[in-house]
Amino acid sequence: MIDGYDTVINDATYFNEATLKRCSGLKHIVFLGTGAASFVDLAAAARLGIKVSTIGGYGDTTVAEHAMGLVFAAARHIATMHGIVRAGGWRPMQGMELQGKTLGIVGLGGIGREMARIAQGVGLKVDRLQPVGDLRPPVPMVAIDELLAQLRHREPASRASTTRRGASSTAPSSRRRSRASSSSTPPVPASSTRRR
Repeated sequence: MIDGYDTVINDATYFNEATLKRCSGLKHIVFLGTGAASFVDLAAAARLGIKVSTIGGYGDTTVAEHAMGLVFAAARHIATMHGIVRAGGWRPMQGMELQGKTLGIVGLGGIGREMARIAQGVGLKVDRLQPVGDLRPPVPMVAIDELLAQLRHREPASRASTTRRGASSTAPSSRRRSRASSSSTPPVPASSTRRR
């Protein structure tokens, strides 16, 4: 154990109340990350007079890159097409081009700022944000209600255009491809089966 040490650097070790009580003399835990509450009983540490510190900015770029990867995957139906191929089927799906689209980010902390930086780099417009007290935000700011109102306002038009595109996707060649697909192939919206 760490009995006798006053400071520890914690990567992924769990410190519940019982463990903390056994660490006599412990005064400070430095957690190598930001989510210390996932590994340290913060309330128990406070009662025992043990300070818990985190690493500011740790993982901001990593998390933002992962989030942007999910944006790409959703826009291009990667998970859906992967499932179709794994099930023995094949169905081309029309993706969405992200350049020129608007990305709303709720919160502009370290991760939000990295997300904005990456999104702008691929041509997304980042101009729908929830203020978090920063007086010099890198992108325009709006309130959360306005952000949600913008999304609701755009949704009907998007659905209408999807319906129109879907009507043009029922050409005989598309129907033949659908019937030839594996019976285990999950259903795919008509709007996603446009002709190449």
